[in-house]
Amino acid sequence: MGFKARARYREITCDWPLLAPDDESEPFKVTIQTNLTFDEIAAIPTIAPDVTFKEAQQSIAPYIVKWNAEGYLPESSDTVPLPTPAEAGSDVFDCIASGEDMQLITLWLVSQFRALPHGGPERKKTLTRSSATPEPLNAKSKSSQQARANSRRSQPITMS
Repeated sequence: MGFKARARYREITCDWPLLAPDDESEPFKVTIQTNLTFDEIAAIPTIAPDVTFKEAQQSIAPYIVKWNAEGYLPESSDTVPLPTPAEAGSDVFDCIASGEDMQLITLWLVSQFRALPHGGPERKKTLTRSSATPEPLNAKSKSSQQARANSRRSQPITMS
């Protein structure tokens, strides 16, 4: 068997204003697996008219290993901490109290997974320029080579 890296995870806090917490709760947080393959990321659909929220939830559920979502379980009339989608499957999204919140959470989560090939949600938003490539230690610079060539051209040719 060849090399396979262990799973890596990142905790992310939702900063979408529509998912802002009420005064008595903390922001929505999730811990997701971040080292998905390109094929795994490509299998996560972007939300579009031909994609259902259920399809999106099924594709991301295995990679959500921790969250602080609360909702109603079938056997409870009180809100309770919900098990993670990785443990309970994508049907746990149906337990989120508000259908609108469930849709917004799904949209936000899909956006986080789709950002992974680009450095993830914590990637800097600014462009950075790479530094100049250093010259090899044993190479002569172009400018010094050019200077030598120019000095040879400026020397008079003498014939004996």
